Amino acid sequence: PPERDIMNRPPRRPDEPVLTRERGLLILAHGLLVATAAGLGFWIVYQGEPTHLARARTVAFSIMAFSQLFFAIGCRSQRYTMPELGLFSNPWLLGAIVFSGLLQLSVVTLPFAQPIFEVATHLSWEWIPMSALSLAPVTIIEVCKLIRARLSS
Repeated sequence: PPERDIMNRPPRRPDEPVLTRERGLLILAHGLLVATAAGLGFWIVYQGEPTHLARARTVAFSIMAFSQLFFAIGCRSQRYTMPELGLFSNPWLLGAIVFSGLLQLSVVTLPFAQPIFEVATHLSWEWIPMSALSLAPVTIIEVCKLIRARLSS
């Protein structure tokens, strides 16, 4: 659904590119945040222990996958935060994200899928930092939206 104030804004210039500088910087910032989160998740699990390498790679892979899913919800608007838009305002997107999340979970939890994707089983404690690190990039971007809104008003 469109943003609620879209008709109150002036139209975009016809020669304005779809990928604006602002949107490009947002994508770059999100990429750097996801890379940092994945690297941190890898480091938390690996800790220099060669026997932890497969699990550390799987944690980094999961953080990257889940971060993208959370970002899909957050990038519906550059102005409004997730709570302002409403989590259920786009049920098709939400359904696609839930389905994709279940596919990701199946890849890392189902024994027959693990050798196909060369992933390892997560230990129970690994889900906590992995979840927090997966949410960190979109949380930071959402907080930046709030700060930007406060500064512009």
